[in-house]
Amino acid sequence: MPTYQRYSPDQAELLPAHAKDVLGTDHLCFLVHEVVESLDLSGFEKEEEDAGGQRAYDPRLMLKVWLYGFGVNVRTTRKMEQRIREDLGFRYLAGGAAPDHKTLSEFHRRHRAAIAELFTQVLVLLRRAGLARLGTVAIDSTRVKASRQNGRQSR
Repeated sequence: MPTYQRYSPDQAELLPAHAKDVLGTDHLCFLVHEVVESLDLSGFEKEEEDAGGQRAYDPRLMLKVWLYGFGVNVRTTRKMEQRIREDLGFRYLAGGAAPDHKTLSEFHRRHRAAIAELFTQVLVLLRRAGLARLGTVAIDSTRVKASRQNGRQSR
């Protein structure tokens, strides 16, 4: 009878001691973490209204989830909510918390101006590191016919 490695999907702990053990130290989520930790987040320190509900999530958590989401092409709050539950990179950045899609959306709506300022800070950091260039991109609305292949118009 063959001997197999131990398999127990009902075990209490399925995650590694640290996400870096699985994802590797050069994973995008760790870069996002380091960048957000190095930024001036004073624009997010404005007092939240006390609506009598749960305390607000730390702005660092929310920013990391949003930035990582954009980095991995997850742009809807419902998808972000799902990925926070299922994706190790998102779970690491959320620190075990699980903000729902409405909370993610409300954060973005409330802090739109501060997020724009933060984006500028990120661009400056990337430019200093030689990872980005600032410039102008212009797009016009010129229509161009598609090329024809085998007598049919390709799309």
